[in-house]
Amino acid sequence: MGAICHAYEGMKDAWTWGRHETPLAPILGLAEGITSATVGLFGTDLKGIDDGLKPHVEELDEHVMKPAIKNVMTILSDLKRDGAASEIS
Repeated sequence: MGAICHAYEGMKDAWTWGRHETPLAPILGLAEGITSATVGLFGTDLKGIDDGLKPHVEELDEHVMKPAIKNVMTILSDLKRDGAASEIS
């Protein structure tokens, strides 16, 4: 699981925690109920939306985040190598 997938799952966990364990629970529950009813009008539910989003989040991880991290690591590695080489010279 990539960084974006972890962030997505973390946000869902934070929502669940807030929905059940905080003073905001009634407001979050109302928001969840309204959202659930609204998407239900279009023939889906929150789990269906979540299931539909997951492949796109994974694709974003695979095709955007992983290459970006790889490029940053390459740049940092080159800078470190070049810095070490200039210290030796």
